[in-house]
Amino acid sequence: DGVCLNLMPASVVPRQLAVVREGAGAAGRELSDAFGVMARFHTVVTDDVDAGRDIIRGAFGPYFAQPVYNRFLAWCGFEEAAEKVLAGFQAGDRAAVAAALTDDVVDAISLVGPVPAVRDRLVEFGEAGVTVGAINLLTGDATTMADVLGRLAAPN
Repeated sequence: DGVCLNLMPASVVPRQLAVVREGAGAAGRELSDAFGVMARFHTVVTDDVDAGRDIIRGAFGPYFAQPVYNRFLAWCGFEEAAEKVLAGFQAGDRAAVAAALTDDVVDAISLVGPVPAVRDRLVEFGEAGVTVGAINLLTGDATTMADVLGRLAAPN
């Protein structure tokens, strides 16, 4: 048994797991110690953090315009961003959708930066309750991606 989390800040993982526990309880089940908590981490490993954030904005702005993800963005504490994403999407303004995902939002829902910063964020998510990470690298060819994953896995 387990759950797959996506596009969430580390700060809401405990709240997400509380909802999962509540649902399990309503079904007459308890979560065991072996219950897996997998999270998808949309990742751009780069020294150019601003450019990396723009990649996330372009890739995931339209996701957050969809009703379920828009409500989730607001549930995560980003109500203003959710409203602006939706307004931009309804107006057909892709730039407004992207701009609605501020640096704070992008930094919360994705991993962007050099290897040490990304590694620190993975630790943060682990401390929040994530037990398995699925890293989605948004840039690079296969060789570059293999190198990045190796550097993320290497000890400091």
